[in-house]
Amino acid sequence: MVTPDDILILEKELLPNKHESHYMVAGFHQWSNTGDISSGTAKYLIQATHAQKIGHIRHVHEGKNLFYVYQFPGAVHLRPLIKVVDGRIEDYQEGTNEFYYADVDNKGLAIFIGNEPHTDEDLYMGTLFHAARKLGVKRIVLPAGVGDTVPVDKERLIRCSYSLPQMREDLESYTVGYSTYEGPTTICMSIVNHGTKENMEVVRMVAITPSFPFNIPIVEQDVRGVYDILRRFKHMSRIKLNLSELESEVHKQTLLWESRLKQAFDALRSSLDPQTDAYVGSLEQKLAEFREIHFEEPVEVDPHLVKVIDEIIRKQEKQ
Repeated sequence: MVTPDDILILEKELLPNKHESHYMVAGFHQWSNTGDISSGTAKYLIQATHAQKIGHIRHVHEGKNLFYVYQFPGAVHLRPLIKVVDGRIEDYQEGTNEFYYADVDNKGLAIFIGNEPHTDEDLYMGTLFHAARKLGVKRIVLPAGVGDTVPVDKERLIRCSYSLPQMREDLESYTVGYSTYEGPTTICMSIVNHGTKENMEVVRMVAITPSFPFNIPIVEQDVRGVYDILRRFKHMSRIKLNLSELESEVHKQTLLWESRLKQAFDALRSSLDPQTDAYVGSLEQKLAEFREIHFEEPVEVDPHLVKVIDEIIRKQEKQ
C-alpha cells in the first residue's frame, strides 16, 4: 500500500529553517479553472515572490503510475518528461505537482501548483495535507474560477466554501459570498471536505469570471479574478504583496475585453436574426443589472499608535 511518505519529496536542504509557512496557496489545472484563475494565481505568486521549488508529489511509485490516466484526452502533458541522448537516458522528471516556498517580509508562504488527479484522490489529498503539516501550514487557500455572464469591468464576486465552522467569522471580513452547490465535485471541493476530516483550515475562494456564449473571444487568464482573490489573501495572511503591476494589467485587460465584447455583440446583431438580437439584448440587460460588491482593504494601524490614541482619549475623559 502506497503511503504519503512514499511519494512526498521535500528537499531538506532547501526547506526554511523554521519550516513554518502559516499559509499555503494551492492552485490546480482543474475543472474549476475558468479564466486560468486557480493555476494562474499560484503561478503569479511563484513569480512575484521569487519562490523556490522545494519538492513535489511523485506520481510514479515502484513502476506504477498514480493519479493520472495517460490515455485520457489532453493528458499527454501529465506524462513524465524524459531526455534521451544517443540512446542513453539523461534526465527523467515527474514534476507536475510541485511545492514552492517564499520568505516575504520574514513571513513564510508555501505555494503548490498541481494537476487535478483522475484517480487515487484520497492518496493525493492525504499527501498534500502531509506536506502542509511538515511545512507548518495552518490554513490552505484554494483559488478557483467559475464562468458566468458578468461584466468585464466590475470587481469579481468571490464565493467561498470552508472546512471548519470557526472560520466563518473571520471570512466575513473579506466581503465574500458562500457557495451553494450540489453535483460533481472538483479537487478543490474535495480538499475542503478533506480539511474537515484533518481538522485543518481550508478555504476555497471562487472568482465568478466573465464567460459568454457564441465563443466570444475573452476566455484567457482573467487577471481581475486573480487580483481580487489576492487582495483578500493579502489581508488574510498579512503578507506584504505588491499588487500594483497586477492592478495595471487589470486595467489593460478590461479595456481589451470591453472592445472585444462590443465587437462581438455588434457582429451578432448584424446577422439580422430577431432571435439572436433578442438574446444579445437579454445579455446586455443582465450585465446592466449586475450589482457590484466592493472589497475595501482595511487600513492597518500601528498597534503602538492605537495605544497612544487610547491614552489620549482616557486623559480627555478624566478632565
